[in-house]
Amino acid sequence: MDSSEPIKIPLRQTNAFPTIALDYLDGITKLEQFYKYKPNIESFEQVIKDKTANHSADRDLLATTIQNQYKGIALNGSVAKNIELLRNSKTFTVCTGHQLQLFTGPLYFLYKTVTTINLAKQLKEKYPDYLSNKCFEVEIINNDLHFDYKLKEGICQNQSASFLMKKMEII
Repeated sequence: MDSSEPIKIPLRQTNAFPTIALDYLDGITKLEQFYKYKPNIESFEQVIKDKTANHSADRDLLATTIQNQYKGIALNGSVAKNIELLRNSKTFTVCTGHQLQLFTGPLYFLYKTVTTINLAKQLKEKYPDYLSNKCFEVEIINNDLHFDYKLKEGICQNQSASFLMKKMEII
């Protein structure tokens, strides 16, 4: 095997995820009554249609509320632009958070981060009119991660996941 090829380990072989989560990802039919969309990239087309047709969120109120929360803070151009994009009915977000140490420990944080970035890339390619990549950059200062919490265009340019894996002695 070429060392540049990624090593792929099926999730079931990790013994790190509950069976019900793996069954959901595998599309086991007995679970279909509990969810509306299948966990695959093709399902997002229906999600976008449904959210566009049936979503009653007040986008102007959302954008205005966020702008009010930023009052007194100098916004850079991309932050102001991204807040304004929330008013557009074609703006959708892929959001995630991290819950370190829940269920599978710190490795799950890395897995979730990488899969969210990959999902955003795939969605941008498949639905370019609806999604664009944004990120929060992180700096590594004195062997610690520091976030500025400013949303920026594109994908992260640093290697914070690699930094974390090294710090946890995973790699």
